[in-house]
Amino acid sequence: MIPVLYFVIPCYNDMQTLRVSAPLFLQKLHALTTQEYIHPDSRIVFVDDGSCDQTWETISALHKQYKEIFGLRLRKNVGEQDALLTGMQWAVDKADCLVSMDSDLQDDIDCVDEMVRQYLSGAAVVLGVRSSRTQDTRMERLTSSLFYFVMQKMHTGLVPQHSSFRLMRRDAVRQILERDKPFYLPCAAGELDLPTTTILYARKARAAGTSAYTFLKRFRLGLYAVASHSAIRKWVRPHPIEHDMICCVLSDDSDRF
Repeated sequence: MIPVLYFVIPCYNDMQTLRVSAPLFLQKLHALTTQEYIHPDSRIVFVDDGSCDQTWETISALHKQYKEIFGLRLRKNVGEQDALLTGMQWAVDKADCLVSMDSDLQDDIDCVDEMVRQYLSGAAVVLGVRSSRTQDTRMERLTSSLFYFVMQKMHTGLVPQHSSFRLMRRDAVRQILERDKPFYLPCAAGELDLPTTTILYARKARAAGTSAYTFLKRFRLGLYAVASHSAIRKWVRPHPIEHDMICCVLSDDSDRF
């Protein structure tokens, strides 16, 4: 059967970015539908992670214009990983597979075609892996190399150079959501006992806007990942993944203006 696919895209202060990237997400969704790789009921879900700008108003306007675009608004900023997990929890029963990626399209959206082909060939998890980090600063390359080295020494399931770009089958998503927190999502995706493959891609420039993902946020996420997979994990306090974190939903069940 042709699968229903949902893009789940965390957003934080992405008003300018979405105005450029949303039409490109739609273009890819329509192309995959036309080729009959995915079902016409496939959708794009933007998860507003408690933005301070007009990100939610932008998502609302897109929802009014395009039936394929849904939106979730979180009550507060919980960080990219927990925003993504909340979106996954909301979408898991509605789709056969989910694709997660950044809203700025630095992840290569054209690689989704190959991800879907791998899914149709039997893969439950398809991990996007960066082919190089030449576009990063020297400090970013240094800290990234150190982080992946530490995580490998700790024998986690983290695949080097994999972050948030992946396709997951419904049963894989459910296994992730049933896992006891805390955990680092890229590690959890690599530890599943399900058919898993990887694809290489080159990171691109941002579609628009400026990144809200500062060095401090990256550093904190790295500490969270290390702590969550070490002996001190019991002292890590993760955000809950609950439906009451969502204060507003735009979907087929909600009113369209």
